[in-house]
Amino acid sequence: MISDEFIENLPRELNEGVIYIVDEILRIYVSVPLGEDKSELYDDMMEVYILAEEFLKSHGHKFIEVDITGDKGEAVSRVAQFGFMVKDEFELV
Repeated sequence: MISDEFIENLPRELNEGVIYIVDEILRIYVSVPLGEDKSELYDDMMEVYILAEEFLKSHGHKFIEVDITGDKGEAVSRVAQFGFMVKDEFELV
């Protein structure tokens, strides 16, 4: 669950805010070692992913949706890939 502190510390500027949110996606993803079942991360990942979507849209930025249906472990991996892609895009700006 996203804490109140996380939301209070969320930068309002687009680049800084996106990196802050994506770092949380990636922190959650690496909290379970590689090769282990990551489906237990699904609820937390979806919450942060939805925050990323809303944050990007609130800044008028395009948002590429990720298929989060089906197997929860695979959905978690797709959201992590989204996080890596977005982080690369915004770190170059």
